[in-house]
Amino acid sequence: MVNINQIFYLMFAVFAFGIALNSYIDFKNQKIRSDIKVYWIIAMTLIVLSSLGYTIGSSGLPLFLFFGSSLLTFALITAGFLFRALTKPLTKRVVYGSFGLALGSMLFLGTLLAIKSPYLYRLLTVAFTLFAITIWQIWEVRQARKIDASIHLRFIEYLLYFLLVLIVFRVLTSTDPKYDAVNYLFEESSSALFVRLTLSGSYLILFVFINNYFYDRLLMAERHAMMQLGEKKVELQNTVKENEEIKSLLEERESLIGSLIRSNKTATTGALSASIAHELNQPLGASNLNIQFLKMKLEKGELNSQLQKELFDALQADNNRATDIVRSLRSIFTDEKLEAECTNLTALTESILVIVKPELKAKNIALLIDMPPELKAPVRKTEIQQVTLNLLNNAIQSLDTSNRADKKITIEGERGVDGVKICISDNGVGVAKAIQGDLFTIINSGKKTGMGLGLWLCQHIVGRHGGSIWHEDIPDGGARFCFKLPLSTF
Repeated sequence: MVNINQIFYLMFAVFAFGIALNSYIDFKNQKIRSDIKVYWIIAMTLIVLSSLGYTIGSSGLPLFLFFGSSLLTFALITAGFLFRALTKPLTKRVVYGSFGLALGSMLFLGTLLAIKSPYLYRLLTVAFTLFAITIWQIWEVRQARKIDASIHLRFIEYLLYFLLVLIVFRVLTSTDPKYDAVNYLFEESSSALFVRLTLSGSYLILFVFINNYFYDRLLMAERHAMMQLGEKKVELQNTVKENEEIKSLLEERESLIGSLIRSNKTATTGALSASIAHELNQPLGASNLNIQFLKMKLEKGELNSQLQKELFDALQADNNRATDIVRSLRSIFTDEKLEAECTNLTALTESILVIVKPELKAKNIALLIDMPPELKAPVRKTEIQQVTLNLLNNAIQSLDTSNRADKKITIEGERGVDGVKICISDNGVGVAKAIQGDLFTIINSGKKTGMGLGLWLCQHIVGRHGGSIWHEDIPDGGARFCFKLPLSTF
């Protein structure tokens, strides 16, 4: 009988050690709460040591039987802590109460063992302690099942009910009159041995179920992680696809803007072609007259050095005037990709006046310029020329429909702390209230002619420079368009 106890409890110890070692290796790098890992390691270590205590105690050393029962009690309490940790954190009240019950029972058992009281009293002390711990474990498992409807928790609950029955049978088998001569568990009858080993094996199965429960949670966590990775992969693929579509749309947008700018330039060129031709005709016509006069003087031999110098100076002046007109047009309507550079905006504005002065003269519009000589800002020259020219054209067209006798356009410029501001105002009919909210909307125009791109392009260009553009009403009639450019843009 003694050898049977030693063999079985040694087998339990080896089997429990295998579970503990395998769990430690598997759970070490897994995403399991640290407190649960600690409870599990402590519980498995105690159950191994408890089985070893029963193995050694069955050799005739009663003190190790006491250690085995004590370690088994603490192992089951730690398992109860595991169940509690599944639902809520442990409180000091639960910890102190559980260990207080265990320590009290073990001290009582140790006292009974020391005074060599009847074996039945010691067995009832251990049985009562295990019964109370099992009742508490059932309560904790039922609470855990409300949160996690795992089949493993259900089996654990059923096994705990079975353990209650075994504990009762363990007590019943020990009340036989034959036990009057029994002092230690290795002296029990075969029926009591069967119930006791079944109870010990059931405790080992309990820890196997607990181990399987955590394996199942790990597997579910991995499946959930794989599903999340799959979803993230799909989201990433969709994001990449969306980014590619956005990139394509942006490229298409830039291409469209480029086309619109070129279209607006073409429309502007057509609108100004008559005045430009008239302006170019004057220096070219003057040059032609001077050339004919020079030819006549040469044929008659009447060309002296003074007259020659005057004719050549006149020809050079007419040629420079025509060149300036062509250069101004080319700088405004070119498609070259120019970088921003520090530019004198006053000089830039004056270069545009060569184009619009004929039309101003033809329509009897006075032009006033109030700009400091050195009004500089970092800009793309041709783009800001386009903005200024568009605003001047709008002012000219507004005055063209006005009946005022004193038609006037004013260009003002000033340098502030946060940037440079340029305003172009006229005393024409102004902007109707109904369209003021949509002035800078693409393909929107309050004019009978034109494409409705001018103000939108102005806003686009000024926005590219990090600036802003807006409209203001003039109390005496007319409109003012202002744009501000930062001093540090690019």
